[in-house]
Amino acid sequence: MIVTHHDGWRVPDGVFTALGVVAMATTWFLLIYFFQDLTATVPVQFMLTDQLSGYLRTSWWLYFLPGWLQLVLGALVWWLYRRPEYTNIPTSFLLPLVPDPLGRQIRQVIRHVLVMSWLLVNLLLAYGSLGMVTVGLGLATRLQAWPVYGILLLLLVVIGFYGWWLSRLGRQAADELRRHLTLS
Repeated sequence: MIVTHHDGWRVPDGVFTALGVVAMATTWFLLIYFFQDLTATVPVQFMLTDQLSGYLRTSWWLYFLPGWLQLVLGALVWWLYRRPEYTNIPTSFLLPLVPDPLGRQIRQVIRHVLVMSWLLVNLLLAYGSLGMVTVGLGLATRLQAWPVYGILLLLLVVIGFYGWWLSRLGRQAADELRRHLTLS
């Protein structure tokens, strides 16, 4: 059975967007507040075993890279949220042709997966920034790997489930368009 309606149990996109903005603001706060306190090198690479494996000279551009990435991804998600037909999701280019309510549902699912993915990527970048600052200041010796693995696993589940759902909706939309074209 295809999930066709999820308004009753889904978290509104605005909640995910607000949490993403909080994660981005936290990243920027950490980076700006502790920039002057860091040494000439900052940790930038952590192995899968959560051990530090690389340092880099403190450069404002590279140090603020997680925050810049969050801003760029936020702008991209904001743009795609308003124009879901430009996403790389299969059959999204057919969205202007799909009649409502199916077209509206596909747009809603695309928008939902966009903001959920943006939040999870923001959390990853915020956690990486936290690790960079705490290890760089000597407050910690390593970055715990389990939050990274948990966020990545959740991201894969979200993308996998919504990808499956969108493929089903895309097939349904293609069938409806084919049926509409044969009737006209």
